[in-house]
Amino acid sequence: MAIEELVDESERREHPRYAVNIPIDVQVGSEVVNGLMVDISIEGLRISIPKLIKPSTDIAVTFSTREKVIILSRTVWTLEKNTAGLPAYLIGLKIYTIQAGSRDVQGMAERTAFLQDLLS
Repeated sequence: MAIEELVDESERREHPRYAVNIPIDVQVGSEVVNGLMVDISIEGLRISIPKLIKPSTDIAVTFSTREKVIILSRTVWTLEKNTAGLPAYLIGLKIYTIQAGSRDVQGMAERTAFLQDLLS
């Protein structure tokens, strides 16, 4: 996967974000919705899904690479975006925890290594 760092000089982000195109499952309570992760950083990610999720909602984002990854996060913002007349939402998430396989990805060094592995 080619690594594309997203740069916006008007943002005050502490960590760079990287463009990705990863199919995901998003669990909100007992409901699971399919979506797409469109970018990721050490502390957050942005997803596109067909369901509105309000800010301050806790969700789990699941996907598989070489191992199953579960990211527990909270919705920070939601932006409605219609695509071909169908509802679509871009959602910004703050990452709380990352579990890759059977291990918890803790600390900035481990998250950086996880992110580099994901992008390679």
